[in-house]
Amino acid sequence: MFVNCLSIKGTKKTPIVRLCMSEGLIEISGDSTSINPHEFFQPIMEWLEEYSKAPKPQTNVKINFKIFNTGTARCLAGVFLILQNIYKINQGVTINWLYDIEDEGMLETGYNFETIAKIPFEMIGIQHVDQENNVFANQETQCFCKPRT
Repeated sequence: MFVNCLSIKGTKKTPIVRLCMSEGLIEISGDSTSINPHEFFQPIMEWLEEYSKAPKPQTNVKINFKIFNTGTARCLAGVFLILQNIYKINQGVTINWLYDIEDEGMLETGYNFETIAKIPFEMIGIQHVDQENNVFANQETQCFCKPRT
């Protein structure tokens, strides 16, 4: 059964997830270092598959990881392939890839996913202000956007 909104609380090893059909919103943020990310991402992938059958005219995606493992990278590639199919239908997909301004590796990872997805990403560098709780500075006041090259 397809639910309009799916929320998953984050843990130290899994990200916070908020998916909302009526808002056309997809948000994933936090750390993803679980040994079995496929199990964690399974309901997300199922939700995205259903959403892709009747997407909103505009889908807004916000990805905000501090760290993730290789298994998560494979899951994210699957997420971006579904979003690519939505983009092909109506091009109403905006992907914001947020990364710590001191983490060039995460920025580069965003560019790699942009290449895989064939969807333009907005790379948004933000200042990480709370290492212990993985909290970033206010996006409106601490935004350091990097232009695409």
